[in-house]
Amino acid sequence: MSLTGKRVLITGGGTGAGADLALGFARAGAEVVITGRREDALRATAAGHPAIRWVQGDVTDEGSVQTMFAGAGPCQIVIANAGAADSRVMAKTTVDQWNAMIAVNLTGTFLTLREGLRQMDGWG
Repeated sequence: MSLTGKRVLITGGGTGAGADLALGFARAGAEVVITGRREDALRATAAGHPAIRWVQGDVTDEGSVQTMFAGAGPCQIVIANAGAADSRVMAKTTVDQWNAMIAVNLTGTFLTLREGLRQMDGWG
């Protein structure tokens, strides 16, 4: 399947599954915009293919998510891939650590997909 002419935004695109997805979409012909908090990881992944560019941002912050989409431009595909996990034992996990994971994994997904849908308004 050719994705030529399609733009894909992938949160958490600097490493792991997000970086792999970015490279796969780019090889399929899509323009890919990866986002994340760590500039070094974003730069390294974007260097892997000329169709990949990056916009730094934090999915836990509503304004940052809006800025990411503004920097990306209209997207036909949005992948809310950003995730956070603290590997400590539950009995030693603090409420602040728990809330940080929830902020990325739930609120970040909500903010990303909501903003993506807003800019896709009118698609059907």
